[in-house]
Amino acid sequence: MLSPILTTLTLLLFSLFFTTATPTDPDPDLALDTRQADYTWHISQFQARCANGVCHYQIVVEAGRRGEIPGFMATCVADNVPRASKEFRNCSVNRGNLEGVQSVKAFVELRPRRPNVETRMVVEMGYNDRASGGSTVTYWRGRQTGTYQTFRDLSQAGSFDVVPFRYAAVA
Repeated sequence: MLSPILTTLTLLLFSLFFTTATPTDPDPDLALDTRQADYTWHISQFQARCANGVCHYQIVVEAGRRGEIPGFMATCVADNVPRASKEFRNCSVNRGNLEGVQSVKAFVELRPRRPNVETRMVVEMGYNDRASGGSTVTYWRGRQTGTYQTFRDLSQAGSFDVVPFRYAAVA
């Protein structure tokens, strides 16, 4: 009787370990490198709101080139997002494709019914790493944490900076 329970628990822990290592996991604590304070992404035209059970967000993210990391600019717009969603949505890359940017994705987790619960905005950029001869895609993430009210206040301000971190590299 105990053996099937242990087997199930072992398989569950094994699957959780391997699913948290993917580049689409929104947990920034799995970063490969530490944050580098001299490298920032500028967020502008930020808007986030919810009404009638669904949410909307808009983000323009821009970063200059830094060493092997390409500069880019992307616009992220999502409508009809379920409350508290952590699903990455593709952004439109306006600048950076020629420098090797493969994708930019984002999510803004909004919880209007729990306005004091910490939530986050995460933006992810993946690019062909030239140091690997272009065979590796390296992912960087920037995030902002706060409450629903924080994001409403940031919507009023419209812009802020985030310090990204190297998240994953996939061959």
